[in-house]
Amino acid sequence: MKIHFYLTIFLLTISQSLLAKVDVSIDRDPVVMDESFQLIFESDEQIDGQPDFNTLKKSLTIINSSNRSSTQIINGKITHKQQWVLTALANKAGVIEIPSIKFDKTYSPAVKLRVINAKTKSQRITDDVYLETSLSTDSPYVQAQVVLTIKLYRAIATSNSSLSDPSISGGQAVIEKLGEDKSYEQRNQGRVYNVVERQYVIFPQNSGKLNVEPIVFQGQTGNAGFFGRDPFGPPAQTIVKRSESLTLDVKPIPASFTGSTWLPAENISIKETWSVSPEKLTAGDAVTRIIILEATGLAASQLPQLSSGLPNSFKQYPDQPEFEEIQVNQSVVGVRREKMAVIPTVDGSYLLPAIQMPWWNTKKDQQEIAELPERKIIVNPLANTPVKTDLTDEAKASESELELGSSVISKESQTLKQQGFWQWLAVVIFVLWLLTLFAWYRSSKHIHSENKHSKQNHANKLKQVVIQAANQNDAKAVREALVKWGQANWPDEVINSTHQLKTKMNTELQKELDLIDASLYGKTKNNWQGEQFSQLFKAQKFNVGNKIESERKLEPLYKT
Repeated sequence: MKIHFYLTIFLLTISQSLLAKVDVSIDRDPVVMDESFQLIFESDEQIDGQPDFNTLKKSLTIINSSNRSSTQIINGKITHKQQWVLTALANKAGVIEIPSIKFDKTYSPAVKLRVINAKTKSQRITDDVYLETSLSTDSPYVQAQVVLTIKLYRAIATSNSSLSDPSISGGQAVIEKLGEDKSYEQRNQGRVYNVVERQYVIFPQNSGKLNVEPIVFQGQTGNAGFFGRDPFGPPAQTIVKRSESLTLDVKPIPASFTGSTWLPAENISIKETWSVSPEKLTAGDAVTRIIILEATGLAASQLPQLSSGLPNSFKQYPDQPEFEEIQVNQSVVGVRREKMAVIPTVDGSYLLPAIQMPWWNTKKDQQEIAELPERKIIVNPLANTPVKTDLTDEAKASESELELGSSVISKESQTLKQQGFWQWLAVVIFVLWLLTLFAWYRSSKHIHSENKHSKQNHANKLKQVVIQAANQNDAKAVREALVKWGQANWPDEVINSTHQLKTKMNTELQKELDLIDASLYGKTKNNWQGEQFSQLFKAQKFNVGNKIESERKLEPLYKT
C-alpha cells in the first residue's frame, strides 16, 4: 500500500515537471539600438528557484529585472502564472540570439531578435524621450580641458529618473561636473520638450584614442502609484535611453613647447598683492605678499609653484598654497595663491625681476608667456627722533646760578656796610629769593630721581612680561612685549619692531629672534620653544642709555 502511494506521488511530480513550460516574448520586434525593450519569460506553473540570466550579458545589457506571480481559482480550478520581466539594451545591431535559460527542471526556448541601428538625430526628435551628447573639441591636447554637454529631451512626464555619470575607456582621464544643471523648454517638430542640460569637464591624461562611453537615462512612464495618477490606467513602464559613444583623439605635448611644466589653457595670468605698498616698506617690519596664478581651462591642482624673485636681504616665510576652482562661461578656472610673510632687513632700493611662465594657448594653438612685470621696491631705514635734553644739564645750570648767587651775596655784604637800612633790606630779600630757588632745585632733583626710579621699575616689569611669555612659548606675545620693553629702556629712540632691538643683543639672542619670526611667519607654526630665549634674555646685561642695566639693591641704613 505504501509503495503504491509513493509511486503515485512520484508520477504526479514527473507529470507536473513535464507539463511545466516557459514561454519567451519581446514587447516589440525589431528593437532599436540604444533604446530599451522588455524581455518576458512566462510560465503557467509555479517554478521554484531563481533562473540564471548571466548568459544574456554577451548580447544584452540588463538594466533591471522583476519577478511577478499570481494565482487564480476559476470554477474550482487553480491556475498559476509566473513572470520574469527584464529591461534590456542590445549591445550590437543585427540578428542576435536569446539563448535558452534554465528554470528549475525546465528550459526556455532560444529565440532570435532583430536589432536595427540607432536613429539619426532627425529621427530621434520625434521620440518621447531621447539624449544628445557633444564635445567642445574631439582633438584636444593631453591634460587640456574638454567640455562634455549632455541634453535630455522629454516630451512626456517621467518619474524615478536618473542619468549615469560619464566614463572613459581606452585611457585615463579626470572628470569633474561643471556647474549646475540647466532646465528649459524647446520645440522640435511641433512638439514641446522639457530639456535638462548637464555639463562635465574632462582632462585626458594620456595621448591617443579615448572613448567617452554612452550616457544612460532611466525612468518610468505611465502609472507608478495613486498620488496624482490614474489608478485605473496602464501600469508603469520602465524606459531606458542610451546616447551615442564619442571618441577623443588626444594630441601629445608639441615639440615646440619650451616650458618646464606643460600648461594647456585658454588663458593664464599672474598677479600679486601687498599688505603695504612695495614703495613704502620699512626695514624690520613684516608685510604680506600674495602671488595669484589663474588659468582658464585648467584644474587648480595642475598649476605649479612660482619663484618669488625676492633678494637675499628679504626674509621669506611662505605659507601653504591655497587652491580654488570656479566656473566662468562654461569653463573651469583654476586658481593658486602663494602667500608669504616678508621682512626686509636692509634699507635701499631694489628692482624685482619679472616672473615669466610659458604656457600653451589652446585657442590659438601656440606657446605664450604669462608674466608678472618687474617691480621697484623701496625699503626705508629705521626712523629717528630728536634726543631729549637730559635733566642733568638743568642741574648744571642751577648749580652755576647758585655759584653766581653766592658771589653776589659776598659782594652785597660788603656794600651793605656802607649803605643804609634800605640796602640791607634789599639784600635780605634777595637772599631769601636765592634760598627759595635752591629749595626748588632740591625738590625738582628729588622728583626727577623718583621718576627715574619709577621708569626703571616699569622697565623691569616689562622685562618680566617678556620672560613670562617666553616661558609659555607664546612667540607673538614675546615679540609684542619686547617692543614695549625696548621703548621703556630707550625712550629717546624709535623702536617699533624687534629688528630695531637686534643691535642691542648678543648673537645668541639675535638667532632666537630669527626663530621667533620663523615660528610666526614660516610654514611650521607654534614650534618655537621659549625656555632657551628666557635664559639668554635674563643673562644678558643691556646698555640702557649710557649705563649698564643692573639689578637694583637696597642701600644700607648706615653707611660706613
